Amino acid sequence: MSLTENIIGYSTTFFVSIINVPQIIYTYRIKSAKEISWGSIFNNIMVGSLGTTYGILIDKPPLYIANSISFLMTSILLYMKCKYNHKKKNKSNYLKYI
Repeated sequence: MSLTENIIGYSTTFFVSIINVPQIIYTYRIKSAKEISWGSIFNNIMVGSLGTTYGILIDKPPLYIANSISFLMTSILLYMKCKYNHKKKNKSNYLKYI
């Protein structure tokens, strides 16, 4: 790869890697993930896992690094969605019976 290709590839890797950081921070602060759709999470996980696999198969580090980090960030959002949605449901159900 040429220097220009490497610069573009790794710059893209950086920006793809941080794309979910603001959403993770926001979700953590408000302790709610109801705004995040399950379809979006599913699509991002599929893109991350398939993109990582493809990047490894064609031996393109910018591709598999970016997709691996994207997969990890989306997995964090999935965890937060399960944790905070479950927590909210329990509280509201609990308040119904008081």
